[in-house]
Amino acid sequence: ENENWNQVVMILMDGVQYEKFSTMVNDGFLPFFKNQDNINMGLTVYPPITTSATAALLTSTNPEQNGVFGYGYRSTELTTLFDLAVKNGLSVVAVEGASLPFNLRNAETILSGDKDGNGFSDDNVLSNSLEIIQNKLPDLLYIHFHEVDDMGHSYGENSTEYEDALIRVDNYVEQIYQSLPEHTLIIIFADHGMHTTSDGGNHGTLTAHDLIIPIIFITK
Repeated sequence: ENENWNQVVMILMDGVQYEKFSTMVNDGFLPFFKNQDNINMGLTVYPPITTSATAALLTSTNPEQNGVFGYGYRSTELTTLFDLAVKNGLSVVAVEGASLPFNLRNAETILSGDKDGNGFSDDNVLSNSLEIIQNKLPDLLYIHFHEVDDMGHSYGENSTEYEDALIRVDNYVEQIYQSLPEHTLIIIFADHGMHTTSDGGNHGTLTAHDLIIPIIFITK
């Protein structure tokens, strides 16, 4: 289908495991995503961690080409999606959590932090994103929710804490969707999954739980 979009919104749900996500959708715990037609199964790069996945996303290349092989690599010299957007006169804004895990070159970056002191950054990511949408929506808006990954590391992907974080993100994404104007393309995806360990959860291994991710395209 050919369509002209006035703006694109990319939403990264950090650490969302496909199997857990799809099960919660099918069981009705994630009502916004339950109402979407297609939740696609995607395959992230190896190693399945945020730095490598972000570099692959922004450059459309694998780690061997973009040089981001794992932890400790926080930037790439290859041309990124944000570079191309700015080169063509488009505006790019990135809303992050408490820290910037990867260099988002050529994006106006907003670090949300935990300004309300409740121990989480995602609610502040939401408020900053809604403020940007209401005041001056850029051509490309990149939003990164971190909390699901944080809860996965601490408690594992089968924990109540992980599930509750997914439920909150479902609500946050719905609020973003409702606030966006018509003729917007929304791309929602994860960077990697999560697997259970004796201490909680982790990722970065060559397993389906870490490598398979959800990808959702929504048009408004």
